[in-house]
Amino acid sequence: MSQVDAISDVVDKAVEEGKPIYISPGDQAYLSGMYANMTITGMNVLRYTTRLAIQRGDESHIPDSSQPESLPLIDGIFKEVAVAEW
Repeated sequence: MSQVDAISDVVDKAVEEGKPIYISPGDQAYLSGMYANMTITGMNVLRYTTRLAIQRGDESHIPDSSQPESLPLIDGIFKEVAVAEW
């Protein structure tokens, strides 16, 4: 998928320019209801992008979601990737 390839290109460009990566699964990251599928997809993109950023030595910024139910998942994803890649 060209969209997934573009994530890698963006991370490379950020590393090249010395700028951090800003990653968000979405402001309204609901883990239940009709938007749960989009939230889970956003979390997978967050995991993939964070992994690339850490592998390539870039800094990643992950904002807090306005949905408190998603914060433990976002935190867990970041910790999982950081431990696996460092």
